[in-house]
Amino acid sequence: MALNVPHWTNPSWARWLLPLGLIGGVLLPQVGHFVSQWIPWLIGLLLFVACLSIDWQTTQVKQAISPALFWVLMLQFLLPTIAAIALAYLNLAMHWRIPILFVLAAAPVTGSPNMVAMLNGSPQHALATLLIGTAALPLTALPMLWSLQSVASDLSVLPIVGRLILTIALAVAAALVIQRMAFRRTVTVQRKASLNLIAACLLAVIVLGLMSGFHAPNVTAKTLISMLVFVCLLNAGLHWLGLRFAKLTQRYANSLALTPVTAGIMTGNRNVALLLTALPLAAIEPHLLFLACYQIPMYLTPLIAAKLYRR
Repeated sequence: MALNVPHWTNPSWARWLLPLGLIGGVLLPQVGHFVSQWIPWLIGLLLFVACLSIDWQTTQVKQAISPALFWVLMLQFLLPTIAAIALAYLNLAMHWRIPILFVLAAAPVTGSPNMVAMLNGSPQHALATLLIGTAALPLTALPMLWSLQSVASDLSVLPIVGRLILTIALAVAAALVIQRMAFRRTVTVQRKASLNLIAACLLAVIVLGLMSGFHAPNVTAKTLISMLVFVCLLNAGLHWLGLRFAKLTQRYANSLALTPVTAGIMTGNRNVALLLTALPLAAIEPHLLFLACYQIPMYLTPLIAAKLYRR
């Protein structure tokens, strides 16, 4: 191999870890319950690994800010606002309407920079979009909370967002310190491949704790299949939307464009769990199955979307 990367750190091998995590989440409910108690810590560790794999010396951080802001404005705020109005006008059933708004309003999932790196995208742009999207969450969640105004309050989101922003800031600061002291500010190809493997292992463990909805007593085969079809169509449609958004911005406003890989993954893979944990129990319970099912297309992204994004 030209780059002399050990076979066990090859990204194509690491992609298979994520489906294994999904299978474990379905077959090992007790393990998943144990892991769920550590998810906030695991997510912070995952973000730290993502930051550690970025060569900050060569990353053009200033160039990544403008595309990230544009993405958040268009696809995390304007899109759910239009969707909330359109779905209310169409009188779509609430058990379908609310999950759609959950996804559209949420910030990108914390593991997005790792997934983008696995598919040879731009992790620095993904990280900038993750940071800005998370910071903007109180604003972008308003259309979804408007639809839930009878049972939810926008004030409940702020403490959750504040803790997540603090976690991200600490992860970035720790990664910069480690790079400066141990890595001498450089990230070699072999080191980046090893960090991507560690990230894939962490993603596989995290998904174990996010699959509790599969084991609810009221879940039947019919509801499970219909929900799986729904989340796969929703996720695939948002990936396609992100790709088209990137193509259009490249054509008409290239300075604001994300790469198609980055835009697709950040649009389709959203941190829905953060919004659900910020809501009252009465609003969360009807959507636990949706939360569990939505993990499947997200965590299969590096495996099944590799050929699509390569094209």
